[in-house]
Amino acid sequence: MTTTSSHLSSDRVNLLDLKEWLRREFLSFFEDCPGKKLIAWDKQLTQPLGLIADYRVLKERGVDKMMDLRELRDTRILKKKDLSDISHIFFIVKPKLELMSLIAHNVLSVEKELKNEIKEFHILFVPRMTHLCEKKLTDLGVYGSFKKNLKEIFLDLIPLDNDLLSMENPQLYKDLFLQNDPTYLYNIAKSLMTIQSLYGIIPNIYGKGKYSRMIADQILRMRREMGHNQETQITPKIDNLILIDRNIDLITPMMIQLTYEGLIDENFGIKYTQLEIPQEKIKKPNQDDKLNVVEMKKSIVILNSSDSLFAEIRDRNFNAINPVLSRTAKELQQTNEEKNRLQSVSQLRMFVEKTLKTYQVKKTSLENHMTIAEIIKELTMSDEFFEKLLTQNDLLAGLGGEKPNSYIINSMSRGEDIYTVMRLICLHCAVNNGFKTSLLETYKREIIRAYGIKYFELLNNMEKSNILHQQGVKNFDIVCKKMNLLVDKVNEETPNDISYVFSGYAPLSIRFCQYLTRPNWKAYGDLFGLIPGEFFEEVQYLPNMRKRRNSNTSLNSAQSGQSMDQKMTLVFFIGGCTFAEISALRYLSSINDNPTEFMIATTCLINGKSFIQSLKEGF
Repeated sequence: MTTTSSHLSSDRVNLLDLKEWLRREFLSFFEDCPGKKLIAWDKQLTQPLGLIADYRVLKERGVDKMMDLRELRDTRILKKKDLSDISHIFFIVKPKLELMSLIAHNVLSVEKELKNEIKEFHILFVPRMTHLCEKKLTDLGVYGSFKKNLKEIFLDLIPLDNDLLSMENPQLYKDLFLQNDPTYLYNIAKSLMTIQSLYGIIPNIYGKGKYSRMIADQILRMRREMGHNQETQITPKIDNLILIDRNIDLITPMMIQLTYEGLIDENFGIKYTQLEIPQEKIKKPNQDDKLNVVEMKKSIVILNSSDSLFAEIRDRNFNAINPVLSRTAKELQQTNEEKNRLQSVSQLRMFVEKTLKTYQVKKTSLENHMTIAEIIKELTMSDEFFEKLLTQNDLLAGLGGEKPNSYIINSMSRGEDIYTVMRLICLHCAVNNGFKTSLLETYKREIIRAYGIKYFELLNNMEKSNILHQQGVKNFDIVCKKMNLLVDKVNEETPNDISYVFSGYAPLSIRFCQYLTRPNWKAYGDLFGLIPGEFFEEVQYLPNMRKRRNSNTSLNSAQSGQSMDQKMTLVFFIGGCTFAEISALRYLSSINDNPTEFMIATTCLINGKSFIQSLKEGF
């Protein structure tokens, strides 16, 4: 266990246990193979696998070299010089046919060049090996070279923080809602079975949506097939599981997130808790008060709760982070002044031992976040940003009507970013519960005219996956009113409602979770029926063991005064989740009298742009 994993630690559900389980599973492939090893892997897997085991740990298991598989082509295929003293060659890949061709090309090259030297070849598929990949290897004449060394790495739910897990599979929404391919649901069910093996059987399962129902059924079936004798006897640490299909709420992902972390993701993109600050051009005054253009070096910033400053501001509305940054700057200034007053060597030594390291860490963190905040502030203070927010709020308020929105049409004519335009069109569609044929065709025609025929296929996929669709029965006004989704007076600095994450809009998905954990939630049955998708409830049998007090009570009974314990609820989004939704759930967890704490799991982290992009062909 490394210090860099301290952010995963928690009193209730310690996700370090899951990381250690994933780590052991991954490293076992190398520990079973004596001798030096070379890894050639799909570069897309380096970040998720790096969260489980870094290079130092792999080196201890005999890994001598690591290469990017996609670069091992043409004249740069594996050669004799690459394989000196190497006994095992591991290919770590996703199950993609083009990667099978690269692997075969390299295997044939090695076998031809090293006829008399024995090298063992391995493929580790993440997360599953497919029949098509096996057939491709056979057709290319290398299947036999791997003997029995075609294995699978079960790397699905990766812990990103002490309350957040992600499978980072952005293609899942497309697989489910466009291609009607439910294959990956098995992986989700299996990952939840792993959670139950580590943290105990989750007594109560609730869900909303077709695919959530299918996952729950698979979990129940897996448990029946396993048998009670094979289940680990662990006191449940998670009381409730809420499964949510992304398509029950297509409004929230199209909204502009207004939390600090949400805006970082909107403008830069966050991948596996890492932010890569691009080479921005920042204008600074020189000695002559003229503006010079300074190139900002590209740097990586880690965004998780190990950074205490980020942990404090990540879930705040962006308008409320300045007081925290100012307070932190004053604290650092005070510490620096205290250091300057020290006179004796013993006082300085004590400062170095007790304060200096913490001071330097906080100073670096403050510098990072002030830089990020300045860039975001410049973007959010622009006229374009205000106009987008105004249009978004008008659409939410039902002012879009049955005619093309003038701002959207004008944005196309100005050549605004296409994904900004598409998000607003999708928001208009979701609020209206679809478009009349004439309006839908107008938007599609104008997009093709402004951005080109290359977007025709994406528009078609958006229709097939029901993100854009013909108008049905309009009920958003009813849902909005009864679930209090639009809030007029929002306190952004000291929130009293989850709507602060969008400065006035409460995400439907999270309001659903909030209502589901209220006393006598069954009274909301009719209201839940207005939200798309089947609602269901399942109770899981618990093996005979000592239970955590009231751990098997339902949400309904637990909130009716029968339990004084605060429950733990795992919310799992099928098809993606935004940082704004995560912030809203953390806000609910922070309320003292809230009946439950929340953990979040998702198939991937999304924003409006990445969500729409995932529907592109070849994504």
